[in-house]
Amino acid sequence: MNAKWIIRDTLGALILLSAIVTLPVAVSDYLSPREMPFQPRAPQQSLDISRSSPETNRAMRSCVGSQLQLIQRSQLSEAYAYASEGIQQVLSFDDFMGMIDERFAPMKHYDTIEMSDGLDDGTQGILRVRLSRHREVIGVYTYILLLEEDQWKIGGVIPEYPHPVSFEQGMAPPE
Repeated sequence: MNAKWIIRDTLGALILLSAIVTLPVAVSDYLSPREMPFQPRAPQQSLDISRSSPETNRAMRSCVGSQLQLIQRSQLSEAYAYASEGIQQVLSFDDFMGMIDERFAPMKHYDTIEMSDGLDDGTQGILRVRLSRHREVIGVYTYILLLEEDQWKIGGVIPEYPHPVSFEQGMAPPE
């Protein structure tokens, strides 16, 4: 069962990362006028992503695991230090605390962490995390990690479960 989860989640993460990289190029190609050959186009982007080496995998898992443990212990200032420079520039510490309470509450209440194998290209990586409490899944997240000054930092977290917008917030359920 665990192997199926890892394979499925790894493929899902690859597809997600591929879409993030290729979508801007595809949109740019579609919107560029064809009758103007001198029109600048988006640069071709290639991503050589592969399964992380054991050392990189340990480092990425350590970064995410350490931040999760700090969040669980309500040591949010220390947890904030694991965010990338870019995140810290656009998200103040107060906003970080509010975001944890509002969108990432399961990070405070888990008792088990499961992490997929990491994927990276040497400067950025992805890692999927599943949090459980009393053997029930309470959160699934995709972490985007960035290598800054030889340290992996968290560049973003995509909540997959529970969904970031709940029906209690006024959104009508699908029909």
